[in-house]
Amino acid sequence: MAVLVNSEPVAVEQKAVVAKPGIMNETFTKAPLELFQHFGLSPYTSSATDISAVNDISAWAFQEGSLGDGLLNLKGLQRSLGTVAPGERLIDKIHRWVSLQRNIGELRKRQGRYMH
Repeated sequence: MAVLVNSEPVAVEQKAVVAKPGIMNETFTKAPLELFQHFGLSPYTSSATDISAVNDISAWAFQEGSLGDGLLNLKGLQRSLGTVAPGERLIDKIHRWVSLQRNIGELRKRQGRYMH
């Protein structure tokens, strides 16, 4: 392959770039990569706890539609929850809220069964 340098063609050696396979948790595929990036995490190096948290947040954020809608939901929640306390991580704060919402939803379903 040749490219132009100072208006003259110069030969460039092409090398195939081979991605090295990483050890990736099976649960990674449930959440989009952009969500990992939002929290500053890598799906290849994150702990199983962080990957599980990202999957839970993903299930909540993207339940209604597209990636853009989910990220907007997440940003809205982040604004509502306020700033992160010193020593606390954003993913932990959001995951606690999402877990609480899921638990409340399950309790309301149980309560509804007793009402009818």
